[in-house]
Amino acid sequence: MSRMIMIAVVSGMISGLLFNKFIFFTNLDLIITLLLLILIFFIGYDLSKKKDIIFKIKEKGLNLLIIPFVIGIGSIIGASIGGIFLKMPISEAAAVGAGCGWYSMSGVLLSQIKGPELGTIAFLANVLRELTAFLFLPYFKKISKLAPIGVCGATAMDTTLPLISRVLGLDYTVIALISGFILTMIVPVILPIVVKFPF
Repeated sequence: MSRMIMIAVVSGMISGLLFNKFIFFTNLDLIITLLLLILIFFIGYDLSKKKDIIFKIKEKGLNLLIIPFVIGIGSIIGASIGGIFLKMPISEAAAVGAGCGWYSMSGVLLSQIKGPELGTIAFLANVLRELTAFLFLPYFKKISKLAPIGVCGATAMDTTLPLISRVLGLDYTVIALISGFILTMIVPVILPIVVKFPF
């Protein structure tokens, strides 16, 4: 699966470089969004056939909320440690990590708050996080069943959800969906707070 994804990503990049002038997709974002929605629709359809999953969610209850909390804290701490090695202000490095893989939101927010340089760093760092998830998700599964969901961060509710469903199965798809949703709601709130920390 990882090889197929890697081949698809590399093929897309090469096609974009070689045939950009000849391919006229006027609204590529719209096409990607529609295809993504179709994938998520079929995941939802598949989930509806597994009624026992709903009972499993009820059994786990509030424990499901711990997962996005740990992912968010881990992202911030990990980025802060990376920032120390890169000699960045800890608050700025932590804010990049607080994006939790949501590159468009973190890039735009930090560009507005701190300027385009930090916004670009946030954009690239979170794009690389999502790309890492796409390429190596099956390998993270060997560490823990929750590790792939942690790597995906906020994208676990949308772009990486089909891959999580394929690699981890439907039980973990529901966990990923809930975790990604909570992180997506938290990122726009927590990121502006973290970047203003006085250190």
